[in-house]
Amino acid sequence: MALSSSEPLYTQAIIAISNLYLRDLRDLRDLRDLRDLLGKEQILGILCNRLQNTRAVESNTLFALYTLLASYDNISQTIQSTMQQTLAVLKRRVLNAEQQQLLSVIERLIFPSPDPTIPPSHVPADTRAEALYSLRQRPQLTSAESVELIGACTDTREISGEKRAQVGNGYSVAQVAWQLLEQQWSLQAGTDALLLQGLGHQHTMLCAAAARIVKTHNKQLTEDAATSKALVHGG
Repeated sequence: MALSSSEPLYTQAIIAISNLYLRDLRDLRDLRDLRDLLGKEQILGILCNRLQNTRAVESNTLFALYTLLASYDNISQTIQSTMQQTLAVLKRRVLNAEQQQLLSVIERLIFPSPDPTIPPSHVPADTRAEALYSLRQRPQLTSAESVELIGACTDTREISGEKRAQVGNGYSVAQVAWQLLEQQWSLQAGTDALLLQGLGHQHTMLCAAAARIVKTHNKQLTEDAATSKALVHGG
C-alpha cells in the first residue's frame, strides 16, 4: 500500500513505522541505516500533511510525529520550517488536553531551550536503583512511585559492579529506570493526571519518560472513564 493512501490502515502503518524509531533510545544509533532506508523525511512530510489537512486532529498521529522527531540527533532548519508551518495550523484547531500537551512537547523538541536543573538525589545510587528495580514485583504503581520512576531517568550516577547483576545489569540509575518504563502496572487513581502533566514538563528527559509510560499504558488510560472524560473535555 502506498504511504500516501487515504485508507485507515495508512495511519496505522505510519505510526508503526514511526514507533520503530523510539522502541528503545539505547538503540537509536544502531537504527540509522533502517531509518535512512525507510526515509524519515518522507514519513515526516506525510505526517505533517495529514495533520494540516485533516479536519479532526488524531492523537496517535501527533504521537507518531513526536516519536519520529525525538529520534533525530539534530533537527535541521528545513525540518524546523516544516514543523513551524504545521504547528501554526494546529494551534488554530480545537485540541483536547492530551493533544495540547503533545503539541507543547513537539514544539520544545523543534525549538529547544536549556533543560532546567534537577536537584540531585541524596539517596545512594545503589539503594535508589535497587528500590526502583523492586517495582517490577508490584502489581500497582502509585502516584509517588511514578514520580520517582520518571525523576530517576535523569540520575546518571553509576551503579557499583556488584549491584548491577541485581538490578537488570543496568550501569546507571537512569538506565534501570528507563528499562522499567515499559513495565505494565495497574495505575493508582490519580496517576493518569500526573503522567499527562509530565508530558508538559520543561525537562526533555522527564517529558520523554512520561510519554513512554503513557504509551505503554495507553489502553488502560483511554479505557479509564475519568481519563477519557479529561482527554475529551480538557479536564
